Parts: sequence; C-alpha cells; structure tokens
Amino acid sequence: MLHDAPVLLLDLDNTLIDRDAAFRRYMADFLDRHAAAFAWQDRPSRQDKNDRQAVMQEVMQDIIALDAYGRTPRAQFCSALLQRYPALPFTPDSLWHDHQRILDHFEYNAAIPAMLLRLATRYRLGLISNGSGPMQRRKLRDAGIESLFALVLISGEAGVAKPQAEIFQRALSFFHADTATMVGDDPHNDIRPAHLLGLATIHIALPGDAPEALADHVLTDILQLEETLSCST
Repeated sequence: MLHDAPVLLLDLDNTLIDRDAAFRRYMADFLDRHAAAFAWQDRPSRQDKNDRQAVMQEVMQDIIALDAYGRTPRAQFCSALLQRYPALPFTPDSLWHDHQRILDHFEYNAAIPAMLLRLATRYRLGLISNGSGPMQRRKLRDAGIESLFALVLISGEAGVAKPQAEIFQRALSFFHADTATMVGDDPHNDIRPAHLLGLATIHIALPGDAPEALADHVLTDILQLEETLSCST
C-alpha cells in the first residue's frame, strides 16, 4: 500500500524548476533598467571598451558568478552586489525586494508535474527547499506541483534550513520512515547531509558542476529520474 511506499525527497530550485534560466532573464531586465549604474563606458572589456553590449555581458557573467546557482545567501548576495556596483539605487533590503521579480521570469516544464504524478503512484513524495515561504510557494503553485507532495518543508517557514540534519529528520519523522532517497542539485545542501544520515542520494549535476562523489547516482536532467529509480529498485 502507498503508506508503506518508499519516500522520495526532492529539492526545488535547479532540481524541479530551472531557477538559473529565470535568474538570467531577470538579470537581463535588471541590467537594462539600471544600465547607467554600471558605468559601461569606463569598464575594460575583452573587446572594444566602448562596446556597451560586450561590457554588459561581462557584468552579467560577474553577477552570475556571484550568485553561484542561487547558493549564495540572499543577504550576502545583495550586499556584495551593492559593494561591487555602488551606483545602484538600492539598499540591501530594496534590492532583495526587486530580486523577487524573478518570479515573473520562470518558465515551467509541463513534463515535471506529469513525472511527479507517475512517481506519486510508487513513492511518498516530500519537498525540502531553502528559501522564503512566499517565493517558494508561488513557484510550486505556478509550476503546478504544490499539491503533488504529501509534505512541503521550506526553510523560511520551518525555521531550519539545509544542510542542517534537522530538516531531513523532520521529513523522515513526518513519513514515519527510517530512510528515503534525496534528490537535489546542491552537493553541500542536498547530497552530503542526506548521505551522512544514511539516505540514498541522487545528484542533479548542473553545467560546470563536478559530479558529487558521495551520490549514489548522478544525473544531468531531472527527467532521467524515473528511469534511474526503476533501475535501482
């Protein structure tokens, strides 16, 4: 019966939804709105220093690196961005408020809820995500997947965040389970802490990421998950 089914725990950003693509679209809009703050005329470039497009691309890559797949804590990211580009007309708090416009730049893959619906016939599904409750809940709703999870643990609501063991233990306690499989993109927040608790782990490796050696499986696309789970049972 399903109440005895194995537990599958999943991360949200860059696992079930493409957060990085949304961030790039948001930042393109951000740079367009605040181009003057980056003093592109005075910045060196690998191309002509007066080539605005080339220099703005440099700025984009700089900010993407600072963001680090969304793994840089938001307060740290906002403060560092303002230190690097002091002409931006923001405080850390108002920059964080602007950053929430990223929600308007997500494009959701309809294959994901379809896959989760199939998995829900064989697994008890839980979601563990770092982030603010309002932002993560909207992503779940917009992606059409919020109702597919028996448990949703969001750090901003739970008062505990990955990689702390407690958030994984709360999930196991909810399902009255001794073990589970954790699926996520972040070796530090998802794979290693779950591995230390004895959970099976599946690393969704992002472009440029090294495969996590502690993971039981490494995938490059979340849509490979069903086949991987079928082969491992």
